[in-house]
Amino acid sequence: MSAMSKNGATPLYEGHRERIRKKFLKEGIEPFSDYEALELLLTYAVPRRDVKPMAKKLLEVFGSLAGVMDAPPDELRKVDGVGGVAAAFIHLIKEVNWRYMESRIEPEDYLTSPQSVIQFCRSRIGRETREFLAVIFVNTKNQFLAHEVLSGGSVGSVNLDIRNVVKKAIDVKKCSGIVVFHNHPSGHPGPSDSDKKITSELARICKSLDIRLVDHLIVCSHDHYSFVENGLL
Repeated sequence: MSAMSKNGATPLYEGHRERIRKKFLKEGIEPFSDYEALELLLTYAVPRRDVKPMAKKLLEVFGSLAGVMDAPPDELRKVDGVGGVAAAFIHLIKEVNWRYMESRIEPEDYLTSPQSVIQFCRSRIGRETREFLAVIFVNTKNQFLAHEVLSGGSVGSVNLDIRNVVKKAIDVKKCSGIVVFHNHPSGHPGPSDSDKKITSELARICKSLDIRLVDHLIVCSHDHYSFVENGLL
């Protein structure tokens, strides 16, 4: 049963929710601890419960705020008290943040620095616990046009569908080149023999269609491997 106020009418957590929301609006997120930030987020997904215990439990299970935000919805739901709405809301916050970041990219500056591309790719899928394949589409000046996560696989493998990658590149208006990137959840970004073989085949097909394969990056949370930097493209 929820804790009630003295008059027995209003749960005590309602006043707490209002206080932390006002604190956020006045001071921003900086003075909040990780559990307080997560607690505030959960107040918008769980309307009639004290969510502080849930926030602390999520941090305990996933180790950090980043771990919670990166967790798949089905893993979030395994935590006691976390329902489908809360799991979907946490995942939504992450995905909306990515949409916001993409909309803020300055096309004329985006690919002038290889490091900026690596940082984007690592932050996009480098912390995922399953392998994902994604593509950045660029124009003739290497200006950013769009990016898309094309497929997700298991913990140890991902499907690079060359036909789908090429079709996407043709469909994106003004696209003349692509940066393919995928992640290695193991934390070791070195390419497998399969990675090398499929990249070589992709490069061959892209060349025949006058599409530049700018690079293939393998990323993890703290490292990367570039096929261009290592002379494989």
